[in-house]
Amino acid sequence: PATAHIPGMVTNEGQEIKRHFKKSLDPLTHAGLDYILFDTPPSRGPIQEGAVWAADLVLVPTELEYGSMEGVIALTKIMKRLGEDGWKGRLIGMLPTFVLGQVEVENGTRVLKGGTNDARDQYRDLITHYGEDAILPPIHESVVFREAVSGGKTIYEMNARNEYVARGREEYEAVVKYMLKLQ
Repeated sequence: PATAHIPGMVTNEGQEIKRHFKKSLDPLTHAGLDYILFDTPPSRGPIQEGAVWAADLVLVPTELEYGSMEGVIALTKIMKRLGEDGWKGRLIGMLPTFVLGQVEVENGTRVLKGGTNDARDQYRDLITHYGEDAILPPIHESVVFREAVSGGKTIYEMNARNEYVARGREEYEAVVKYMLKLQ
């Protein structure tokens, strides 16, 4: 992809990528934008590091599948290291995505019911490592998200009477409301 060449181009210009991200955002932040979202690939490369460096708040979407926890832990280590280098941002939480099953409270603790054994283990590990307060309500697996993408639409442009579209909207609106409370 085109983004694969960005780290090399920035390095060739003699700039650290994390500083380049901040500098590139100056015109946008001075234009009065309230929010700028970065959706980085899950890799642990310089693009993700630059995006974190430029961010005030970091929300980590994560699938509940094998290997995802290692990526989450690696990202939080990057954030810790960047904090030692002067990064002023903070982690605001983890967002489980593509979830099958339901979150329920059992013996005072949230647990995932249904889905795969691996998903339940990953959900439990997120709570163990980051605490219940850091885990947002999940975004469930649904074909409507793929249908929206293939149709060039958002879920807000799809039939709201469809129960899965309605649930998807509600779940994403809950994330937005959570983030707006942080201001």
